[in-house]
Amino acid sequence: MIDVSTDADSFKSVAGVISCGEMKSIGYIVAGEKAVSVGIVDEPLKNIGNLELVSGCWPESSYDVVMEADTLCELGLDYTLGQEIRLPVIIETENGIYEIEKQYKLSGIVKEFTDIWSVQYQDFNIGLTGIILSDDAFQLLSSEAAIEFGLKENEIIKRQVFINVEKELRDQAV
Repeated sequence: MIDVSTDADSFKSVAGVISCGEMKSIGYIVAGEKAVSVGIVDEPLKNIGNLELVSGCWPESSYDVVMEADTLCELGLDYTLGQEIRLPVIIETENGIYEIEKQYKLSGIVKEFTDIWSVQYQDFNIGLTGIILSDDAFQLLSSEAAIEFGLKENEIIKRQVFINVEKELRDQAV
């Protein structure tokens, strides 16, 4: 049994693990008929998932956001880098559903990946982070939401760890 309560580093010492990455989300927006998760991804996960920027750069400031091209289309937005984007982020907790609206600047567009990946947990699919913030923007959003709604940050942040394992282990799991 591996304890992943701290972070993706918990897996690094496990035999057969090549790399591991982490995604954290705080909520989602509704874009057309789908919910798109808002959060952060670390560098190892960008590599594991082959996340590829189509244009622009990864978010750096507390106002930057990277989005998938299809999400921009669903929101009726074009691909102009630097444009201001208002996001009504929906946060679900055990105590209720909350919404906080934030404005960001589009710093980059990432090739679609959330429709390709499917993370199954029990009987439902878990949405992957398709709206990527900088670490600072994520921290600011989670802090503001916690204060505004009287929640603890650990109540609103959801973590997912992704592991890249050697082929022999993948074959054994199938």
